[in-house]
Amino acid sequence: MMSLIMVLTFSLAACERPGGVGSTTPIKIVQEKESSAQVVHVGDFGAKPGTMDDSGPAIRQSFEAAIKMGPGTEIRFAEGTYRLGGVSRSGHWGPRVALYIEGAAKLTIKGTPHTRLVITDPETAALVLHRCEDVSVSDLQIDYDPVPYAQGTIAAVDLDNQTFDLRLEEGGQFLDFNNPAYQRAKSVMGYTVRQNGSESAIYGPIVIGAEPVNEVTPKVWRLRINPKLPFGTFNKYAGYPEALRRSKLAVGDRYIHWARAYIAAVSLVESNQITCRNLKVYASPGLAFFPYLSSNVKLDHCAVEILPKSSRLISTNADGVHARGMRGPLTVQNCRFEGMGDDAINIHSSAIRPLKRISSRELLCDAHTFTIRGGDMLEYLDVDGKSGQSYEVQEAKITSEGWQVTFVEELPATLNVSEKRILFYNLSEAGKGFLFQNNYFGPHRGRGILVSATDGEIRDNTFSNREVGSGWAIVLHHEASIWAEGPIARRIRIEENRFEGLGGNEPAIKIYPMGSKRSGDDTSVWYADIVIQNNRFEKLTGPAAVINQVQNLSLIGNRVVRTGAVAVPTPPFSAAFQIKNCPGATVEGNQLEDAGFSALFTNDSIAK
Repeated sequence: MMSLIMVLTFSLAACERPGGVGSTTPIKIVQEKESSAQVVHVGDFGAKPGTMDDSGPAIRQSFEAAIKMGPGTEIRFAEGTYRLGGVSRSGHWGPRVALYIEGAAKLTIKGTPHTRLVITDPETAALVLHRCEDVSVSDLQIDYDPVPYAQGTIAAVDLDNQTFDLRLEEGGQFLDFNNPAYQRAKSVMGYTVRQNGSESAIYGPIVIGAEPVNEVTPKVWRLRINPKLPFGTFNKYAGYPEALRRSKLAVGDRYIHWARAYIAAVSLVESNQITCRNLKVYASPGLAFFPYLSSNVKLDHCAVEILPKSSRLISTNADGVHARGMRGPLTVQNCRFEGMGDDAINIHSSAIRPLKRISSRELLCDAHTFTIRGGDMLEYLDVDGKSGQSYEVQEAKITSEGWQVTFVEELPATLNVSEKRILFYNLSEAGKGFLFQNNYFGPHRGRGILVSATDGEIRDNTFSNREVGSGWAIVLHHEASIWAEGPIARRIRIEENRFEGLGGNEPAIKIYPMGSKRSGDDTSVWYADIVIQNNRFEKLTGPAAVINQVQNLSLIGNRVVRTGAVAVPTPPFSAAFQIKNCPGATVEGNQLEDAGFSALFTNDSIAK
């Protein structure tokens, strides 16, 4: 075969703050001798499963060798448990990483159903693919030892002094509060994990932000709440207000206290055509999967779950899948999510904040966790609740002050960015075309799917979560003040899903604007073209859906049923579908077969 030299040059402008994108220096990756059948075995480089040795250096050498062999190379792991430490390599994935691949093309990484990678540092990412093209990763389990949280049983609660004592679980697999990961963590919080008989666990949901103070007796630590640190202040010890009272924390409760970091077990950064198949993540200091500024990413038959046959109470400290700034479709299918400390799937872009108007066609914008390119469409949003039109970008470049953006057309003179009321969202970097299908969402602390994106489908999934009602199974949401995730969800289809209620009073589907002063204004319409069709809602103890401010809503062929021996509440709940301010709604063929609800809709005039 003819020898090929393949040079890939990538150049992305850097942002001035942490979380910025790329580097100002072009990166050249040289790949030689393309082959379609070359195999690299990590064991040939000294990686030894089943020992306490650090296999990280050997596996990293095998990865380097595979990259040099060129496209078409396959890296193989034998079955067994490999222990890996990390190396310093700071980026969007965190400060350290065990396995890092940059610039690979047509690469396959393959383990076996019994290949397990155990990361021995709770502040280290397991695997990062950075600026890669057409890479497949399959048949790996990812775990941590120690896991990045403390776990134990509540030994005392003092409401007057806002303290509680936690007796840490023996065994060595959990963090001790002396571990420096707690000093460097971005969030130090915890919550209860309660079991009700033989039923599934209830995770929180009230988060208790508390600082470990001292070890009062061996393995018993006192933690203190600072009530002056309200949730949303981004202080590492901030938690929900009145958390001790609201959580009903009591002696004997099982409890975890995480050292959450901005780290993912698997990060897919600025990459295209990435497939993860049969990956299982049992723990992470932050996210399980982090597709970021990437396109055409597929997660198939993956799982985020608690390590089987272990005493652990949770899986990851944060989301199962957190997709930010996707420039092409994200597909999550045939996957399983359980035990996470936050949402199972969250897909969104980030707010672009204008700093000043340079000219009639130019803006200077703050630099953050997004990119802007020529041809992108930016939509503006008034933070008081009014969405506006979109504007095409002619050119965008990063400067020492931020992103300098030139638009194709002049911006309206009324667009006053000096009032700090305007945000932009990049519709070209908002996950258009996502597909979430045939997944199982089990018990965890958070929502099943959180959508701040456009043009996607959620179909054939099963939601079964005891946290709140059906666990806020699907949420279409936007808020402009804290996380500023967007854009406004439009053209979303929610079809053929099954929602199983297991206690609580929150809705299975919730569509609402949060953080808007006009969220209750009946003249303000946010969401558009939402289809909720042929879904089945079972054993609910909260509404099937609460929907506010949707234009062109379709509710068609949904069934609300009460199955099994679940008692009918007395008196019945109010309407199964609670709808407000949805002009042009189409409502057809919905069925109420559950005496637990007094009506199908809040507004009888739309019931057909």
